[in-house]
Formats: sequence, C-alpha cells, structure tokens
Amino acid sequence: MKCLSVVIYSNISVFIECVYNKVYATDQVGFNSTVAVSNGYCSDTSSPVPLYLTTVEDNIVVNGAFNRYKHRIKFEDLNTTSICDGAINIGITGWSLLTDTCAVVVESSLSQTENFFVHLRGRLQQKLSLSAGLYRLTFVSSHAHIDNARTANREGFVSLGTQRHIFLLYTKPYRQDGHRLGSGRELVSWHNHTFYFNVTTGGVVDLMLGSVGHLSGIYVDDVRLQFINTSDLAINDTVHGHTTFLHEWSSVHAGWSFFNPGPSPIIDYMWAVGM
Repeated sequence: MKCLSVVIYSNISVFIECVYNKVYATDQVGFNSTVAVSNGYCSDTSSPVPLYLTTVEDNIVVNGAFNRYKHRIKFEDLNTTSICDGAINIGITGWSLLTDTCAVVVESSLSQTENFFVHLRGRLQQKLSLSAGLYRLTFVSSHAHIDNARTANREGFVSLGTQRHIFLLYTKPYRQDGHRLGSGRELVSWHNHTFYFNVTTGGVVDLMLGSVGHLSGIYVDDVRLQFINTSDLAINDTVHGHTTFLHEWSSVHAGWSFFNPGPSPIIDYMWAVGM
C-alpha cells in the first residue's frame, strides 16, 4: 500500500490551499490498483478585508434627551420627593416603565442635553424597529446625588435584544465628565458610555436601560442609538473606539467589521480588543 500527498493551489480572488490524498496498492508482481482519491480539505490563507465605518447621525431613540414628559421635578427637590410617587412617576414620551420601576424627569442646568435628564430606579424600555447591521449606543449616566446614596457605588445595565452590558458608576467625580474643575461635578459627574451591538436579524427589538438594584437608582441622559454604515472605501476609520477611565473599572469599547472577498469555507471570525 502506498500513499501520495498532492497539494493543489487555486487562486480565485483569494488564496486557497487544497490538500488531497491519493492511495493505491501494489502487489508482488508489480501491478498497481486503481488510485483512490480522498475528498480533501481546503485552507483559506487569505486575510479578511477591513471595512471603513461611518456613523449615521440620525438618532433612532425617541426622546433620548428626556425633554418630552408629562411631569418633572426640580433638581433641588430630589431629596424631598419620592420618585415612586404615582403622581409624577409616569409620562416620559417614548419610554415605558417595567414592573417595580420608578422614574422621573429632572429639570437641571447640569443636564448634558436640554436641561432635563431622568432619575431611574429600575428599568426603562423602548421598542425599536431595526434592520440587521452594526449599531452604536451612547449615553451618559451619573451617580444619584441624594442623601441615601452618598456612599454607595452603583451598577447599571443596558441591553438591546438579547445582548446585555453592565456599567459601573463611582461616587468620585469622573475625570472626563466635561465639568473640568467646575463645582457642578461634585453634584452630577457624568460618565460617558459607548456600546456596540450587532443585530443579526431585523425586526422589533427592545432597548432597555436600568439600574442594578432598586435602592437609590442612577441618572441617565442623552441616549443615542445610531446605525453604522460600512464601506470598502477609505473614507473613515476601520475601528470605532471609546475608552472609559474609572478606578478599578477602566474599559475599552470598540466596533469594527471585516468581510471575506471570495469563496471560503470560513463562516465566522472572532476578534478581541483589550487593555
């Protein structure tokens, strides 16, 4: 029994290496059998091509600045007002409150957008109609500056469909909060957040923002969800990134996209970014 290894190279827009085995037998008088050929395997040695990312500026989220509401309270009244009061705990246009959730729109010049943000204890939800593709979600959050939350660090979460991320808020002022040395950062220190979601199937998807725990809640403002266009033209960056610097919770969030230009047995690529 003899075995031959045959390597065949094929270049069809990408470099693919295919390997086949040929086997035949030889008897004592030197006669050879018919050659049997294996099914073989192919190895794609070409690199995927990076796509250039361009953010579509239109915000898909309805009322992400929380400036449309039925009720609101002043920032200076937060310590003396229960946000779970049924008289004010309703009416944020575009958003729905899930079970055991309390939320109220707060009026303050410390807002990141239009003098309003939301004080949230629990979960806010908005249903969005999305097509398949890559999306970038940005928003700001802050520790709730009320008496019963002065010494407690908080966690929040954000989810789009089945994809979920956790973020952490510290009581110490965030050094990139935009307040610089202003006195306002001792009251509200906004943490910037950026998350990327890959929607594989279009349809109605739930966007959810919330606090982990229901003791004091968090502040949230300027919620934006934007579709990211991809192109093979060198018109922008191939990677969108955002870095958050927090004590023991610094993180890097990035989004990128690649495609394979030719026929290939590879159906999935996995990538990572870290620090």
